[in-house]
Formats: sequence, C-alpha cells, structure tokens
Amino acid sequence: MRRPSLSTLSNISIAPKLGQRAAADAIHAQRQKGSVIAVVANGKGGVGKSTLVLNLSIAFVGRKKRVLIIDADIEQKTACKWPRPAGLAGPVVVSWQTGEIVERLARVIEQYDVVLIDLAGRDDRAAAPVMAIADMLISPTKPSHQDLFELDRFIQVAKAKKIPHLVVFNEATREMTLELAQLVDEFARFKPFLPTAIQQLTAYRRAYAYGRSVLEYKGPHPAKQNFERVFTQIDAAIDRVRAKAGMPRS
Repeated sequence: MRRPSLSTLSNISIAPKLGQRAAADAIHAQRQKGSVIAVVANGKGGVGKSTLVLNLSIAFVGRKKRVLIIDADIEQKTACKWPRPAGLAGPVVVSWQTGEIVERLARVIEQYDVVLIDLAGRDDRAAAPVMAIADMLISPTKPSHQDLFELDRFIQVAKAKKIPHLVVFNEATREMTLELAQLVDEFARFKPFLPTAIQQLTAYRRAYAYGRSVLEYKGPHPAKQNFERVFTQIDAAIDRVRAKAGMPRS
C-alpha cells in the first residue's frame, strides 16, 4: 500500500455537515476498530508541541501506521511549515480550525491509524469537543514554574471530559534530574508526568529545518536515542489507556 506523503490539505472537500454528535459517534466507532487519537496542547506557546507531534508522527510511520496531523494552531502553523522532502514517507498534515475538527475528521478517519491534533494555546475553551473524541491529552511543558502553571487550562478540560492526560517535559538538560523530580512533586496535581524528558538538544531544531525527525539520524545519536525512549513510554501509556477502555492497542 502506498504511504501518503506530507501535504497540507486544508481544502479537503466534505459532504454536508454530519452534526457534532453523529461525527463524534463515527469517530468513536473507528477508534473501536483501532484508530488512535492524541491531542497535544498546552495553554502556553513555545513549549514544543510541534516538536513532539512531528517526531511522534515519524515514530508511528516507522511502524507502518498511516498518520494524520491536524495543525489547529492557525497562527503558527509550525507543522504545516515543516519542509518534509517529497518522496519521504511521512504523515499527511492538514490545517483546520479547532471548531471544525470533529466533523471534518469524521469524514476521513477511516484512512488513518493515528491522528495527532496540535491545538493552539488560546483554544482551551473550544477544545472540549475535540478532547472528547481523543484517547489522551499530551501536554509538553518546559521545566519552569511559569510554563507548568499553564498546564491547568487544558488538563481541566481533559478531566471534565474524563480523558486521560500525560505531561512531558521538553528542553530539559537531562532526561531526568533532581530539579525535574522536585517540579513533579511540586506540581503533583498535574500527574502523571512522563518519566523521560525531551532533552534540550540542537539536533531537534536542526532536524526540523531539514524536514526530518531526530529518529531519522543515521547511527547512534543522543537526540535519536532520547526520543526513542520518549516514544516508547508515550506509546505504552496510550496502550494502557486503550486497554482499560476495551479498545485495540496502537
């Protein structure tokens, strides 16, 4: 089967509106068949949402999954701007407004195994319907008090919709330090935190500039090894959530 290449398909044509409930039901039915949906969001910008989304997408593509990225951060559009070279296997990327995600996704979800939704920080009030169709909210944050305080906005929405969440430290000096452990204790109300942090390595920015993931570095590489551990733990967390809900694993 031919794997879709990355493209921005913001003008995908759709039939007349399904309505939110019918669309949500259609998405839930596809999740029961195995499709995985993860929302990546934080109330603050610049915390590494797109870095996480793009590298996750390539990790799933490497497992022969058909991946859709929904870039709902309309102002930044970092995922849409990713200069993925033509001919390389990768995700399909679309740019949709938060309010139209549920109905538009219902039309195409059968074509994908994994859907990663990159929400803008300002969209917490509009996020509830999107959160309700997801398996998990993943919230990247820098290891600072200012950034951690912003987690509350989307995590409260996830809790209201009874959607599991996971916090991931980004741009940490090491995968786990005493400082990170202290922050986890101080902000225990936001648990669970991923055991492994995404490290502050220039390789992440360099890979983005060339339309690559750090997972595509050849041979052993610190950033590649770091994200392999991050992905393994996120994938296991999603599998646990889906198993608990009686759904097929990713």
